[in-house]
Amino acid sequence: MFGNVQGWVISVILAAGLWAAAIGLYRLGAISEPTALGRDPENLAAVALPVAPEAIQVSDSSCDAGDLYRQAADNYDANQSACDTFFQAIGKSAGDPSPPAPIALILKGAACKSLALFSPSPKELVNYDNRLPVLDALGHLGEDTVSAGMAYKSRLKNDPSEEAKHDREMAMQYFQAAFALGQKLYHERVTFDEYSAGVGAMASAAEEMAAITSDPARAEQLKAFDEGRMKYEEDHVKPIWRVLAGNSQEVIEQNAGDVFVFARDSRERMFRVQAVLMLGRMRYNAGRAGDQQAANVWVQRLQNDPDPAVQAAAKAAAALTLEDYRKLH
Repeated sequence: MFGNVQGWVISVILAAGLWAAAIGLYRLGAISEPTALGRDPENLAAVALPVAPEAIQVSDSSCDAGDLYRQAADNYDANQSACDTFFQAIGKSAGDPSPPAPIALILKGAACKSLALFSPSPKELVNYDNRLPVLDALGHLGEDTVSAGMAYKSRLKNDPSEEAKHDREMAMQYFQAAFALGQKLYHERVTFDEYSAGVGAMASAAEEMAAITSDPARAEQLKAFDEGRMKYEEDHVKPIWRVLAGNSQEVIEQNAGDVFVFARDSRERMFRVQAVLMLGRMRYNAGRAGDQQAANVWVQRLQNDPDPAVQAAAKAAAALTLEDYRKLH
């Protein structure tokens, strides 16, 4: 209890300090004004898909899948060929071939309710390095798990026999495991990359589940999930991301004020993290000297933010040298 109170106190003090610094710089005409994007309260809310993933599937075991998914990712390179061709083994067999170890771990992790994979050490994702080996491996494993389900699906051929029923159940098991992987990555979403991997896995699995379910209402629910996701991403997520991850000088100059607002006020962690990383870039590429100066102040202050992911972003932003910045382009 007291830890939470302490965190809130620190958050309030930090927010007050940032507001005081911001007001001073605004009065000097230093920080650019936000556009309509940053002034719209809906854009500062946490991301919420129109059809919640829990409406599709609920994992009810109290375990955390972090260790299982990390083991799967760590073992992917050594088993990549077996994982990427596992669907062929299913297609050639009338039985149930044993999945390679990484895919078996994805299946095992499906039942777990929670995921603490990157949140305990967010700097693994929160940096300016485009190498994300664990997340990339999980992305491949999500695809391989869906492919395994599709191999079972290909054996159905409208066969009403008990064997076909078994194949449908096996296909669904693999699709559900891929959806569960995506669902947990989506909920943790330390960064936009993790969010993207999560929604991508859920979208692929939902499409395949809709194709094999015998329940028309369930099929419509799965289609509604993916259609809602696509519209929400197009209308809400992508416009924000284009600004916070924009590299064009025009976007940087037009939306500098929005970056400050998202870094301070967004209730969506992945957007705050990306905004703070953008502040690191703005120390060198902001169109106005005041924005550059403010970016330097903010990345120092935000290193004391209560959110460890925001702290990691601020530390990376403060450590970004001019030479490092030039290598990003």
